[in-house]
Amino acid sequence: HLRHTDSNIAYQGPLVVLVSRMSASASEIVAGTLQDYGSALIVGDPTTYGKGTYQTSTIDSSDKGTINPKGELKVTRGIYYTVSGRSPQLIGVLSDIVVPGPLSELEVGERYSKFPLTPDQIKENFSDELDDIPYPYRQEIKRSYRFDLQPKVLLYRQYLPLLKERSAARLASNAGFQRYLTLLKGSTEAKIEAADSETRFPDFQKDEAVAIVKDLLSSLNHQSARPGLKEPFAA
Repeated sequence: HLRHTDSNIAYQGPLVVLVSRMSASASEIVAGTLQDYGSALIVGDPTTYGKGTYQTSTIDSSDKGTINPKGELKVTRGIYYTVSGRSPQLIGVLSDIVVPGPLSELEVGERYSKFPLTPDQIKENFSDELDDIPYPYRQEIKRSYRFDLQPKVLLYRQYLPLLKERSAARLASNAGFQRYLTLLKGSTEAKIEAADSETRFPDFQKDEAVAIVKDLLSSLNHQSARPGLKEPFAA
């Protein structure tokens, strides 16, 4: 368990996290956890890499990582889960708003590995009972943590249908993006060309993510202007 045992908050405003098929491991933990709590909307490729396991290699770290010429072992030791009990293993983190990027149609991810572990689910941990903490220490942890748990944020998800609709309309009317999308969905050679085309095409994925942030801010500010509603965010 990883716990935040003080009440300091670094940022509490609107947040969009941009992901791709190559977002893996630690970045999937961050994106998945923010999504679980409702603290952020995930934008980008349909799914992330899907690496929900961690490994230990037998490379001798005390000898500057030299490799044994007789061979090495790489052992999967565990699987990690976000607070909802989900693991990104194999599935990845699913985007709330899909905006295809250079890697979105390539065969990249844990699902294309040999013999990947299947995903599973454990009990959610939004209400942490501290079951893994030795009893004598639980009271101390409770004082600094147990009664100040982070709540789920529901504010941003109510705007999700509108944000998806506006994003789809922008992308559909963008002729350059549609040409780019044709390459992404073409032959393997076309996909590679699109992935390597930074000088030929603008970063449509990043630009659309910024547009989604602007839409979200506009929606929040519109809500705050309605009588009787407290302003949720000051730009």
